[in-house]
Amino acid sequence: MIALAALTGLRRGELRSLDPPNVQGGRIILRPGQTKSGKARVVPLPPDGMALVEDLPFSTTGHQLRKAFEAARKGIRREELRFHDLRHTYASLLAEAGETLTTVRDMLGTAR
Repeated sequence: MIALAALTGLRRGELRSLDPPNVQGGRIILRPGQTKSGKARVVPLPPDGMALVEDLPFSTTGHQLRKAFEAARKGIRREELRFHDLRHTYASLLAEAGETLTTVRDMLGTAR
């Protein structure tokens, strides 16, 4: 789930709510009830992310996800990182790939 968050910019709640119908044609399609804004959103799923969504829905609890992220932070000696920083990583990768700020905003599902 951590790798998928970095590849897609999805929030914890969005990740935990995913089920097989959300994945269609190399995209993750979030329904209105699955997003913080309450608006549907489409997020491209990179090819290396396809294997990460094969076993939806995730059985990982919020507590398990938090513990795994804490262990990952500690393992790379970056304990100041927050799960939300994975969204920033995704936004940076999009910008570095030449996406416009409007596109980055829309893919993250942030307010207009």
